[in-house]
Amino acid sequence: MAKDKLLTWDIFQQLSTNVSQKIISNIPELKRIGNDVTESIFVPKAILRQLMLAIMLETGIVTVNQMLSLAQWLLCKFSSRSRAIRQLEGAQRSSQSQQEWTELAEQIDHIQLNDAWREDPNCLLYEQDRISSRMDEFVHLMRRGDIFELMFTLRGGIARNKYGLLHEGLFRKALCGPKMLVENYHNLVCSSLDFVCDGPVLKDDGPIPTDAKLAFFNEVRHAYGRTALMLSGGAALGFYHVGVAKTLMENRLLPRVCKLLVIFLLREVIDYL
Repeated sequence: MAKDKLLTWDIFQQLSTNVSQKIISNIPELKRIGNDVTESIFVPKAILRQLMLAIMLETGIVTVNQMLSLAQWLLCKFSSRSRAIRQLEGAQRSSQSQQEWTELAEQIDHIQLNDAWREDPNCLLYEQDRISSRMDEFVHLMRRGDIFELMFTLRGGIARNKYGLLHEGLFRKALCGPKMLVENYHNLVCSSLDFVCDGPVLKDDGPIPTDAKLAFFNEVRHAYGRTALMLSGGAALGFYHVGVAKTLMENRLLPRVCKLLVIFLLREVIDYL
């Protein structure tokens, strides 16, 4: 029995020795396999390359932006046009009314030739031909005094986002507003609605019932939309909000949707002061 145990122990030792020698002799190969597995799973070299590339790109972008800022600063120092724009922008920041701010904005747009851009109706951001034809149709119906046809045309044809009228690119270039064609279109729509409300009907047509007009204006209100004002934030932003609300009220442009909000905001500012 003891001999069998001894024999088994010798065999175990021999196997352990052989396995250890085999592992030691194959350590380089195991290292290579481990490296291959690590490269396949984690890809450290590729990640490092991408990280270095991202750092280089970010550094390059920052450098380019700093160079552009320096070039603009130098241009402002040596260009009379840039100095004039900078002075007008400074006057805008201290303006006391919307009218004063708008007059300064018109001067800036004139220096930057943005007023010519506003006057030119040609633009790929909106459908100029369709807007112009729609305006001609409104004018033609009002000249004829055909209120019924004008109501039918307005009910199914006006919307603020039609023909590209709300494209953000139209509101980013000039300080005074988008293309003049866009402003003229909205002014003409308002004039058409006023004409439906107060204009005389044709001799051959009977008077339009009041309930029919009310139904028409309710439908148009949903189609054309209503302007709403949302003043988010609080604390020091409340002072800016008061200025915005004050200017809108002075120009009779404060939306009805925000009146309660503005009253609450004014009370909060008064309590704070």
